[in-house]
Amino acid sequence: MWDAATLTPWGTPIELESGDPHTIAAAGGQGALVAVAFEVDTPVHVFDPWRLAPRGASPAFAVEMATDSGAPFWHGRVLATVDARGRSVAVSEFDGAGKTNRVTLLDLAGDTADVTLPPRAGEPFAALQFVGDGPRLAAADLGGTISAWDGSSWTQLATLPVTRGAIALASDADGRIVAATSDADGSLLALEADGFAAPIRFGEKTAQVRAFGPHAGRVALVGCLAETTPESCNRSYVDVHAARSPAAAERRVTAGFQVTRVAFGGDRGQRLAASGERQIRAWELGDGSELPLTVR
Repeated sequence: MWDAATLTPWGTPIELESGDPHTIAAAGGQGALVAVAFEVDTPVHVFDPWRLAPRGASPAFAVEMATDSGAPFWHGRVLATVDARGRSVAVSEFDGAGKTNRVTLLDLAGDTADVTLPPRAGEPFAALQFVGDGPRLAAADLGGTISAWDGSSWTQLATLPVTRGAIALASDADGRIVAATSDADGSLLALEADGFAAPIRFGEKTAQVRAFGPHAGRVALVGCLAETTPESCNRSYVDVHAARSPAAAERRVTAGFQVTRVAFGGDRGQRLAASGERQIRAWELGDGSELPLTVR
């Protein structure tokens, strides 16, 4: 991890025995908590990067998935999200036998008991996101159905087109849901503020990876410039758009590898980092210049 302002190493390195992370979520003051979930049957880890001992320290907190003996849970879509105040973490898993999603809310301070929400029937969740500063939680499944937990019940809000189950969720400055997805005609953005009824389209490009800047003011769309096979790319681009404008991208940057994860940095989202194939690159979005990263 790096400080977004100075690009100097931040906190302490985290090493886990599991494979590549499926979900990495940061929240709290200056990203003071990091949640990591995997595509395998392992715990969801929550770290305090400042307080870990160097190299391979034990996590500060771990959420064991499917603790019931013999529970038929499929762990391919284990997700995790931390609320904006860094007080709670939500984790989800899918019951392959009952075709339901199970979400558990955990108090990171340990002051209240874990809460398991009523099961949500349907396809496995593809995205999970706390909305605003409160307990509201948004989820999107592989079929594009968006639901919200308001503290007492699940409500289905919309069903959006989706390509290969790829959908991203965020919260705008007013605590409303923003969703990025795609259909056969390209990438689109749907807003809860508009009832998800009039999606904003970003040309004909279909993004493979999506990420939002602070308060969903910007969206990054990742695509392929040089495809080796239908599922493999050896050169990627990242287009950064103002989230509510279908105009041309504000900035395009390229990477000589398949980008699998992208994130904004800085207080205003003025920096962008992309990773994949054990590589990381970062850019200043104002002028598109590449930034040096010190790896340790």
